[in-house]
Amino acid sequence: MLMGFQDSLKSSFAEAKFKSPPIIGLDIRPLSHLQSIQMFLMALGSEIVVLGQEIRENDPTWTQLTSRKINRVYHMPTILVRSSE
Repeated sequence: MLMGFQDSLKSSFAEAKFKSPPIIGLDIRPLSHLQSIQMFLMALGSEIVVLGQEIRENDPTWTQLTSRKINRVYHMPTILVRSSE
């Protein structure tokens, strides 16, 4: 599923003639490669999980979600943690 998503993401950028951002796959990487990555939302089937530490009421994300009839999200704040590399 992840690989299919990555392929679709790359195709979407190519079709829109936008430069594709770097995409990290399932390979193991040191924490230093991941420190600049921020993930705010995660989709689990039809559910949306907000991963950010803080939720701001004026975030434009809410407008986008509600315009698509998504009126419920789950908040699961996350942080990067160091494990043995």
